[in-house]
Amino acid sequence: DRLIQITDSINNHLNINKLNTDLYVWHEGAVDHGTENDFYNTIISALKQWQAPLLTGMQVVPLDSTKSNFQRVTRATLIQPNKEGCDYQSYTKNHLAPGSEKIPYHAFLQYLPGFPSLDDPRWYRPGDKTELIQLSNRNGINVNIGTPICLEQNYSEIWNSMVKGGAHCFVQLSYESWW
Repeated sequence: DRLIQITDSINNHLNINKLNTDLYVWHEGAVDHGTENDFYNTIISALKQWQAPLLTGMQVVPLDSTKSNFQRVTRATLIQPNKEGCDYQSYTKNHLAPGSEKIPYHAFLQYLPGFPSLDDPRWYRPGDKTELIQLSNRNGINVNIGTPICLEQNYSEIWNSMVKGGAHCFVQLSYESWW
């Protein structure tokens, strides 16, 4: 709610000054549970008012999950309004943070009796590839955005992969307050 209020304030300021933006950005963990219908209904309403897409971090059960896989992920998600509602594109974090998202040596420790497996929904699932997010700006120009998440800023192969994939720019999503 606070991020929506802040973004509303920025949007109102832009409107008063006859300015606009092609993108609003929220931090890495801005949305805790992205599969809740209330969130999606609220964000669709806000995006119609802002008339701009939102790039946000989401710690969510993925939109493409099945009832048998509710494992959490950390994603950079572009929510872009269209005539019917919204389009969603995302990049799932490949390099997880030790301790909060993964247990070091978990692949080996999971074989100990009573130790949770890698598929346990309490732990995050890493992405398996680097992906770009494509923003269509107000002029109809497509912009390929690389979105390293949090500690991925320290992995040159993430940045290199995004450049080789055609990134035009980068938006690095983090919880900067805890660094």
